[in-house]
Amino acid sequence: MSRPRNVGRRKRQEVKFEARADKFEAGRAELPEHLPEELEIELFGFRIYMIHDKKQIRKNLPGVDLIICGHSHKYEVGRLGNTVCLNPGSCGPRRFHLPVTMMLLTLYPAEHRLETERIDCLDIPAMGKGTLDTDEEMKIPKQDIYRLVRQIMKEVDAGRRIAEIAARNHIDERFAEQVSRMYLTHPGVDVDGILDRMERKNL
Repeated sequence: MSRPRNVGRRKRQEVKFEARADKFEAGRAELPEHLPEELEIELFGFRIYMIHDKKQIRKNLPGVDLIICGHSHKYEVGRLGNTVCLNPGSCGPRRFHLPVTMMLLTLYPAEHRLETERIDCLDIPAMGKGTLDTDEEMKIPKQDIYRLVRQIMKEVDAGRRIAEIAARNHIDERFAEQVSRMYLTHPGVDVDGILDRMERKNL
């Protein structure tokens, strides 16, 4: 059996990224402009492709052994065709009702196989607390938030009222109202833009 290589212990000089902690503020991260939108690297004999949004993965990825993406904040171990596809989730402030997770990836170069381990992090205050006019916590739906926000936007375009949107989607009226308000007051905003604004406002 080959000696496992823990990706988290990789020598610093093999991939050169720099980030200063004082440049980041919770919910308002200013990412360096030079960061690429996608990246391919080789690590211990594994060809790894990284991108933020799974929906933007290129179709032609010859020789790629492993895809790592994010965006959804949902922990995932699966396959895209014949290629392993991983999403470690998010270890920052909890987004809606999604768990706070990390992933430990161990590579076995000689056998060319990998193992993943889910790490559940300490609960950080969730979105949906302490920002409303009432002391009652807004009930954030547990379904796919991305699809739900997109559906609310479509129903706003169809001229439906907040109460009707909430009833049709089985969600809290206040959540439907927040999404609808952001959609109507920010012309051209997309689903990602609404989710980002909600996260910054800690809704």
